[in-house]
This record gives sequence, C-alpha cells and structure tokens, in this order.
Amino acid sequence: MKTNLTEVAIEIDPTQVEVVIAWLSTVGFQAFEETQKGVKAYIDSPDFDQEATMEALSFLDRESFSISVEEIEPRNWNEEWEASWEDVEIDDFCQIIPSFRKADDSFSYTVVVDPKMAFGTGHHETTRSVIRLMKAEDMKGKHILDMGCGTGILGILALKMGANSVFAIDIDPWSVENTQQNTQLNEAEGIEVIEGIAKDIPSEKYDLIFANINKNVLLQDIPAYADHLKEHGKLFLSGFYTQDEPEIKELSKEQGLTFLSRVEENNWVAAAFKK
Repeated sequence: MKTNLTEVAIEIDPTQVEVVIAWLSTVGFQAFEETQKGVKAYIDSPDFDQEATMEALSFLDRESFSISVEEIEPRNWNEEWEASWEDVEIDDFCQIIPSFRKADDSFSYTVVVDPKMAFGTGHHETTRSVIRLMKAEDMKGKHILDMGCGTGILGILALKMGANSVFAIDIDPWSVENTQQNTQLNEAEGIEVIEGIAKDIPSEKYDLIFANINKNVLLQDIPAYADHLKEHGKLFLSGFYTQDEPEIKELSKEQGLTFLSRVEENNWVAAAFKK
C-alpha cells in the first residue's frame, strides 16, 4: 500500500520559488509543482516534520509568505508530468522536448531535457530569452562558462551550435546531476559540470558566459564574470525584471562591459554585454 503524501502549499513572490525548492529539498521534499501563487511541495507523510519545514524556510521574512498543509492520496508523478508537459518552441530555431517525445526536424536545433528538480526546461521566460540571444550568436569554436546551469540546457544548445567546450557550475547538487544526465541524453560531448559558485570558476578566460540566475546573485557576481571574460568576450545575463535593468546595466558598465542588446518577455529581461 502506498504512503499518503503531505502537500505544503506556499504562496510567495515567484522570484523566491527556486530557492524555496532548494531549501525544502534538504528536509526530504521530493516533488514540487510551481503555481500561479508560488509552489506546492510534496513529501511522504511519515517523513513530514513541520518544525524542520519551517526551519528550512527561516531565511524568508515570515510576513512575505503564507503556508498551508494538507494530507493527500499518492500520485503518479511520472504519469502526471508526461501528460502535462508542453513542448517549448522558440521561433523555428530551437525546440525543447523530454526524452519521451519525438523531435520535429523542422527546427534548427532540438534539446532533450528531463528536468528532474532542476530549473531550465525552457518554459520560463528567462531561459527562452537567453536562447533568443544565442540565436544571433556564432558559437563555433567558443569556450563557454554556464553559471547556474540548472538542467544544462544552454550549454547543451551551445555545443549543438558548434561551441568547443562548456564549463558549467550550479550551487545545487541535483542540478549538477541533471546536467550530466541531460548531456548524455543529447550525446553532447564537451560539458564539464561542478557544484559551486562564482569563486569556483577556474582561473581562465571564456569567450561567452551565461548567467541566468537572479538579480541579487548577478549584482554580487558580475565583477567575477567580467574578470573571466576574454577581451571582446560576451556576457548574457538573465533572471531579473525590467525595473532591475538600470542597476544591472550600471554595474556592468563599471566593470568595463558595453551593453549590446536585450530580449524581454512578460517583464523578464535577458541582456547581452561585451567586454
């Protein structure tokens, strides 16, 4: 007999969803469902510890979120995921599909992604926007750094477009594992992935750096990205709103980076800079 699940529904600013998922996964939550109001997290009921759950969320201002708890019947997550998946199509340039779908040859590139718990399925505006910046870029022979790689989607696409190598970094261990899995699904040779943050970037220079993270991390790490760019190298930033754009641009300018172009979707921005 299957164990019942405990569903914890959290209403919160959408920019906080990823980090909430990261912290809840440390106390046993195994499945997550993003909602219009925030996120729902699921755990086997015998493993649910309300005190540990609230401790995991203690980094948040208690007034900034609401939480409700409900015990529910077991669910077939794989079946639900497969039934609800919508393929991502970015112009005629790139399609993003799971491993149980067949590729459409009318697209220039196909990336296969089974996301597990990692961010970067292409369903989010920021991922699509970075891919649109990539569409206009000649990747051939380039050495690339992918910060906050998530599912590895951007690095995998870069290799398919002709990049020579990708060094990927993510703070979450499951993202590292998922990038490795998706690299194998795409037979994409040339990606090395590690668990870490900006201080763990190797002491070398890159032709192009992707950083699709969030405003606070970007403002903290843009100086490191600029330092690891080759002369005339480019930096693609995303994970911030239009109202945050002036602050991102100003810091980038202070680091010797020139603004080139931008893509906006639903108030989310991806911006390209050149050193």
